[in-house]
Amino acid sequence: MNGLLKDYEVGDFFDEMFSAPGKVRPHYELLAQRLCEMEEGELERKCLLAEKSYLNQGITFTVYSGDEGTERIFPFDLIPRIIPSKEWEHIERGLVQRLAALNLFLHDIYHVPRMIKFYLGEEPILPNIKTCLTSDEFDQKYVLENLRDLVIKAANESGGYGMLIGPHATKADIEKFRAAILADPRGYVTQPVINLSRSPSFCDGRAEGRHIDLRPYIISGEKTSIIPGGLHRQPD
Repeated sequence: MNGLLKDYEVGDFFDEMFSAPGKVRPHYELLAQRLCEMEEGELERKCLLAEKSYLNQGITFTVYSGDEGTERIFPFDLIPRIIPSKEWEHIERGLVQRLAALNLFLHDIYHVPRMIKFYLGEEPILPNIKTCLTSDEFDQKYVLENLRDLVIKAANESGGYGMLIGPHATKADIEKFRAAILADPRGYVTQPVINLSRSPSFCDGRAEGRHIDLRPYIISGEKTSIIPGGLHRQPD
């Protein structure tokens, strides 16, 4: 490897582009070749042009600090994550299945005598992360005994607010959340810490591995359609 990928470190996590140091996965070979062929500063110039394009088109969001709001462009990376077609077909089937079940669930709620027990009669294609409800007596006991190893999320928050990541939390923060759970058991859910896969990301002029997730988009109507691709978030 040379160019942008010269000093790329695979690390101890599953890497989307590399199966081992210097060994590119087959579906990433063309991209890796193009990145290695780029002249110094070329990708950085392209990133600046893309940022200006985002700003000019109004692809922005507002960050509120106190009483003031600041417009920022949506964070993005020009190095794409490539998903092989077989993997995407598996994800697509699972998303269609989930949406069908959710729509049937919502329909049953509104159309007020009782909840139906089974919706599709199928095994789930995409598994869920194990989630504990602190309002449940058994779950709450487990959570309170394992706060150091769990991610605690406020049920009425989003975007990473009202969250505790146990392995990285201080003792004081853990005790604060313990008290909050006891005071409002319905206000929190917990999940295990998940080691997300990593993918190359353009950072300060070089490619570095960054943890990512996947945010697909679904259009639901007479037919359910999964938009090819999606957005990826790099959690802090």
